[in-house]
Amino acid sequence: MKKLHSTLLVGIMAIAAWAMTGCTGYPDGPGVSFKSAQSKITTTWRIQDASLKGNEITSEYTDDFLQFNSNGEFQYFDANRQIRIPPFTQDTIMPIEGLGQWEFLDGNKQVELFYTFEFVDPYNSDIIYSEDINERWDITRLADGELWMRKGDLFLKLEFF
Repeated sequence: MKKLHSTLLVGIMAIAAWAMTGCTGYPDGPGVSFKSAQSKITTTWRIQDASLKGNEITSEYTDDFLQFNSNGEFQYFDANRQIRIPPFTQDTIMPIEGLGQWEFLDGNKQVELFYTFEFVDPYNSDIIYSEDINERWDITRLADGELWMRKGDLFLKLEFF
């Protein structure tokens, strides 16, 4: 009976140790999560920190937000998007909303975003421009209230909005 008790105890400890090593696969954690990746990412996020090649650029993302919906819909609100108005001689900065889709890739270690910004020409309301975006981000951390993503030299830390 003592041997069965010891074997059971060792089995429970092995399962606990395996669970503590984490199955999330994100380099920056968390080690253990009891919620699905989809339930954690499905919310509205605000960019808390941004850096490009190690240089702080958070101010370029002030008031921007990203929204991931559980049905795969995606929204990106860019508060200060720089737009080039043809004949490509005049730049305009305006708030703009991108709408599209998102999906996990590579076992939830990446997220792919397909979205389109549409805007009316500020000088001729009969003209509507659109810009299609397709991005693939590596997820380095996905926890309750935290999403860290990297695309090349661009790194974003997001928090609940």
